[in-house]
Amino acid sequence: MAYPVSQFKQSYRDYSGELSHLRLFATTVTAGNFAAQAGLAAALSLSLLAITLGRLASHEWAGLHVIDSALNGATVDSQREKKFLLRYHDANGKKFSVEVPCADLSILATDSDFIDKTVSAWTTLVTDFEAYVVSPGDSSAVTLDSGQFVGRRL
Repeated sequence: MAYPVSQFKQSYRDYSGELSHLRLFATTVTAGNFAAQAGLAAALSLSLLAITLGRLASHEWAGLHVIDSALNGATVDSQREKKFLLRYHDANGKKFSVEVPCADLSILATDSDFIDKTVSAWTTLVTDFEAYVVSPGDSSAVTLDSGQFVGRRL
């Protein structure tokens, strides 16, 4: 399979105005699949927003760049150093990860650093992630395995 050309990017602003970003790869956009890919990108964007307290500052996919807000995150708990590490693998078993800033810790499983896999924010994210994201290595399908709270240096 070919390497993916299209990318999905989002920037989040935390409570103190600091920016943090994430980037994923998606099926290459063509005239024939543009509308479908736009819908999938929008769904993934909403699913990611459901697990973060950060304010969406901007998003980009397939050359479309949108400035969403210049406002800071709404709550003091919206800190870019609080991140969810999303781990996923492709059809060939190759492992990847992406960090989502400003993690909403209210969706963690009891006594765990991992997202509760029974909450709707997680199940929706899994569906939308797997429908849109492809392997950066070969454009094959991916499976979202886990979301773990990780802290980052200040």
